[in-house]
Amino acid sequence: MADRVGVGAVWNSAAEVLSGRAGPMLSVAFLTAVLPPAAQSVLRVVLAPAATTNPAAGLVLVAAAIAVLLVSLWGTLVLLGLASDPSVDGAAARRAATSRLPASLGVVLAVVVAVLLLLIPVSAALAAAGVDATVLMRGAGAGTLNVPPGTALFVSLYLLALGVAMLWLGARLMPLQAVILHERRGLGAIARSFALTRGMGFRLVAVLLLFGVVVLVATVAVQAVATVVLTLILGQGVTSAVIVAVLAATVSAALAVPAYAFVARLYAALTARAARP
Repeated sequence: MADRVGVGAVWNSAAEVLSGRAGPMLSVAFLTAVLPPAAQSVLRVVLAPAATTNPAAGLVLVAAAIAVLLVSLWGTLVLLGLASDPSVDGAAARRAATSRLPASLGVVLAVVVAVLLLLIPVSAALAAAGVDATVLMRGAGAGTLNVPPGTALFVSLYLLALGVAMLWLGARLMPLQAVILHERRGLGAIARSFALTRGMGFRLVAVLLLFGVVVLVATVAVQAVATVVLTLILGQGVTSAVIVAVLAATVSAALAVPAYAFVARLYAALTARAARP
């Protein structure tokens, strides 16, 4: 097909970007995806025990979570800007990211609200069966809570179908943040992302699954090794837990850099395809 966008060609383009900009992109990833979550982890360890009785501690934790979300979104936009065009320097990428951060946050919140609305049937089914969904989410088994078999079957099948749908939607929305950054769209970026990824759903699902497996395996391996080593050296405690969390976040951030390069080059290829008559 003349309008086919090859995933391999996009990866090659991303590799070219990384060959020249890996250093600056890794720096941004470290500053926005490693340090803020690490600071949040420390705050959580220090303040979580007091949060149930001290409203101020709870507010600090909420503020920290919001700050981490904002910094993460801003870092995502900066990375996409750096990977989009060799002529875009760090200052220009930061300015563009700052100007588009409100739109990015608004779209992310809209997507989160949509997902929560899709979970209403699960809550309704559990409530009708007399099951406390909050207790179930804390880890209690269905048998412990005496969930009726019919309700358990419905919830299981619904969540399975929803998970498949979320994977498909995630693939079709892969260029979403790039669209927000470059085309100055708000909620319209969702429809634009769907239009751009027309005919690429299955290939992008495969990319998402591959990346997810790589990140999961690498992160779990680092966590396991670091936990054993640090426990032997420092013993079990807050310090070991925080260091393990930082190491895992570092691995995830490092792996995210090629992923953002891929998304940036995918967006460029898709917009080029869309511009062709």
